[in-house]
Amino acid sequence: MSGLDLTFDPERQPRRFEVINGAGGRRQWSMDDKARIIAETLEPNAIISEVARRYGLRPQQVFAWRREARKQVARRSKILLPSCRRLWRRRNL
Repeated sequence: MSGLDLTFDPERQPRRFEVINGAGGRRQWSMDDKARIIAETLEPNAIISEVARRYGLRPQQVFAWRREARKQVARRSKILLPSCRRLWRRRNL
């Protein structure tokens, strides 16, 4: 027998009532918002779960944003490092 009781009892009050407004679906976070949230997680003694909860996110989403940010930094550094090395060599010749 499942724990779901579909009988109507006027004496029983619901414990929690949740109203969902709006169109629903996925929220769109701007890059600035994501950067600000990621920066909060990088603070000393920051707990990612608490930061995620503060913004109504799941910790997994914040971890995914951090992982994507690290990939972007790595891609940019691969592009920038060779050109920086060439500049350094020219100046030090």
